[in-house]
Amino acid sequence: MIRSWFDGLTTSGTDAPPRQTPRFARGDTMAIAVTAPLPALYPAPMLTRLRQSLRVEDALLFGWLVLVQPLIAGLGSGDRFADLSPEDDPLVGLVYLVAAAGAVVALATRSPGESAFDFESFDTPRSYAMMPFMAALALIASIGVENTGIASAEAAFLPVAAVTVVAHVFYNRLPTLAPNKRRVLMAPCVLVGAGIFNGTMAEVLDSVDVGDLFQAAGGDIQVLFGVLALLVLFSLPFYMMFVFAPRQITESEGTWPAWAARYGLFLVGAIAGVGWLAAIGS
Repeated sequence: MIRSWFDGLTTSGTDAPPRQTPRFARGDTMAIAVTAPLPALYPAPMLTRLRQSLRVEDALLFGWLVLVQPLIAGLGSGDRFADLSPEDDPLVGLVYLVAAAGAVVALATRSPGESAFDFESFDTPRSYAMMPFMAALALIASIGVENTGIASAEAAFLPVAAVTVVAHVFYNRLPTLAPNKRRVLMAPCVLVGAGIFNGTMAEVLDSVDVGDLFQAAGGDIQVLFGVLALLVLFSLPFYMMFVFAPRQITESEGTWPAWAARYGLFLVGAIAGVGWLAAIGS
C-alpha cells in the first residue's frame, strides 16, 4: 500500500512519459537545419567583379577616347573644332562654356540624403573630390571665356572659386536633384577634359616616337616599362581631376578597388586613342 502511494506521488501532475536521452551508435548521422545563408566558398570571377565596378560613364568615356574623338579628328582634316583643341576658336570656347555650365549646375545642387564634402577618412574616395574638381572646372571655364572673347582666362577663376565655396558652405540648403540627372549634367565636362588629355598626349607622342626610343635602347624591357610608368604618372593626376572628382561630386559611390578598375579601362582607352590621334596628326 505504501509502495503504491509512493508510485502515484512520483507520477502525479504529468501524463507524459519520462524524457529519454537520445543515444547514438557509431556510424549514425544527424541532419541539422541551417537557416542562415552559407558564405561563398569561392570568390566571384574577375570579369564579374570588373563588370560590377564599371558604370555607364566608363563605357561612354572609353568609346569617346578610342572611337569618337579620333574619328571626328580624322574627318575634320586638322580643323581645330574637330578635336576640341583648346586654342583660339569661338566654337570650341562655346563647347567648353556649355560643359562648364552643366558642371556648375551639378555643383549647385545635391543628391538627396548626401552630406557636405568634408574629409571623412583616408579610405573614403569622396574626401578627395572637391579641390581637384575646382581646378578642373576653373581650367575648362577659363578656356571657354578666353576662346569666346568674353573675358581673359584669369577672370574665370574667381567665379568658379566663389561658386565652389558657396556650394560647400551652404550644402545642406542647396536644392536637391536626382543623381542620374546630375551625372548627365556633368558628362560633357568629363568628355571635354578627356579631349584635353588626348590632344596633349598626342602632341607629345607625335614629337617623341616611343618605338624608336625603345629600339635605341636595344630593346631593353625596362625602357618600355619606364615609358609606361611616365604615361601612368601623367594620366593619373588628370584622371583624378577630370574624371574621378566630377563623378564624385555628382554621386558619391565606388570603392578604391572599383576606381582602380575604372582607371585601368580609361588608361587602355587613352593609349589607344592617343595612338590614333598621333597617327592622324602625322
